[in-house]
Amino acid sequence: MGKFVEGSVSNEVVHRARGPVTVVHAEAAPGDIQRIGRVLLPVDGSRHSDQAAALAGDLARSAEAGVELLFCRPSGKPVDQEADQQDEAERIFAHARQVLGEVPAGVTEQLLAGERFAEAITEHAARYEDYPVIIMGRRGLGTWREKLLGSVSHRVIDLASCPVTVVV
Repeated sequence: MGKFVEGSVSNEVVHRARGPVTVVHAEAAPGDIQRIGRVLLPVDGSRHSDQAAALAGDLARSAEAGVELLFCRPSGKPVDQEADQQDEAERIFAHARQVLGEVPAGVTEQLLAGERFAEAITEHAARYEDYPVIIMGRRGLGTWREKLLGSVSHRVIDLASCPVTVVV
C-alpha cells in the first residue's frame, strides 16, 4: 500500500525521464551488470516497442549479444483465436526484426502465454544464467492511471532480478 501511495524512486524516474532508464536492483551481483549475455525484448508492435527495439539492436551489436523477441498472449484462448494470435505474433516479430536491424549474434523468437504478462516476462528471464537484460517500451498511461491500473513495464521493474531498461 505504501508503494501505491508514495511510489518508488525508480518508478518516479521512469515517469519523468525523457529517455531510456535502466533499473538495476540492489541485490544484483556485480557480474550481472558488467556484461550482457542476451537482450530480452518484449514486443507488441507499438511505437514504444519500436523505440525499445532500436535501442536493443544497438546494445546487442555493441555487446555482441543475441536478442530474444518476446510476444505475450493470453492463455486459454479458443482454438479458432489461436491462429489469429499466431499470425499477429509473426507480423509483430517480422516488424521488430526490421527495427532491430542486423544482429550478428542472432535473433530468436519466443511466444509467452499467460494472463499476467509481466510475470511471464520475468519468469522467462529468470531461466537464463547468461546475464540477460530486458529492454522494453513504456506506453505512458500517466502516473495516476498506472497506479490504479498497473503497468507491465513497472511490474517487470518490480519483479525482475536482471537489469531492466525502459524506453519512454
